[in-house]
Amino acid sequence: MISNNEHTQLGVLQNFEFDKTPVMAGIVHTGEAIALRPCVENLGLNWSGQLQAIKRNEDLNQLCVSVKAVGSDGKKYEMICLPPGSFQNWLWELNPKSENFNSVLWESYKKGLVMHLLLMLKMSMDEIQRTQTITDSFATLRSLNSDIKEIDRRLGENQDEARKLKSDKTKIQRDIDDILSKNINQLSLPI
Repeated sequence: MISNNEHTQLGVLQNFEFDKTPVMAGIVHTGEAIALRPCVENLGLNWSGQLQAIKRNEDLNQLCVSVKAVGSDGKKYEMICLPPGSFQNWLWELNPKSENFNSVLWESYKKGLVMHLLLMLKMSMDEIQRTQTITDSFATLRSLNSDIKEIDRRLGENQDEARKLKSDKTKIQRDIDDILSKNINQLSLPI
């Protein structure tokens, strides 16, 4: 149901082009959604008239999702969106009477707009997932690199300790050698 107080933010809102016209689609909590206003305007229809017709259509009105979207001017606007199947039904049921109506574009939209947008959304989601995988991999690599640096630091500290222990060992070995090299059968008299 369309209400001025209910806004669902699209998780991923994309601007697309179809048959040289700008269209918008994205993902909402209910799934894929296609913005109506850009299509209505591209077809040369009156937006307020179409909005009133949608509000009067109980089935479409219940399926509409009101969404805040960023326009080409950078400002946020409310967009009314429909799920792909309902959007397709709305498109096929249009009964245009306006002399500005673009019937060639309408035929093109009926043949492939919904499939095109669903494909673009799928590709967008795949790209987001691929990018997330790359980001996760780099985070793992950063962590592993930090682990290597810490091990190198500790090895450096241990090398200092190892050199000291080796020096101590060498001194002890010399003391042992000195003792063993003395002839124990000879008396040593202090002079």
